[in-house]
Amino acid sequence: TFSSPNVTLSKGYGDCEDKAFLIASILRSLPKEYRPKYVSVAIGYVGLIPGYHAWVVCVDDKNRIWYCDGTNGMVMPVNIIYRPLMYIEPDKIRLAKEVSIIRGISMLLSGVVPKW
Repeated sequence: TFSSPNVTLSKGYGDCEDKAFLIASILRSLPKEYRPKYVSVAIGYVGLIPGYHAWVVCVDDKNRIWYCDGTNGMVMPVNIIYRPLMYIEPDKIRLAKEVSIIRGISMLLSGVVPKW
């Protein structure tokens, strides 16, 4: 089960999903001039590691896509190691095929960016 950001903060620890939701919550609450254009929690695979993993996907003001992994502290540009299956946003869950890195993010950036 996923913990809310408040629960993760009060416990002082959490798994990958808990940390991803906490990071996404913090990013969404930044003042507008510092907030990414798009923030979502991605659930999918990392490399050849078995099982699911969660991380944050952000798009900055220069339309660069970044992955933020709360379990290892890494912030990196999009890469083929992280393979999302779904994106969890405040008001919906989207399958990765609906929001593909190549086509979907550019579609979101063209004007369909969620308003947080």
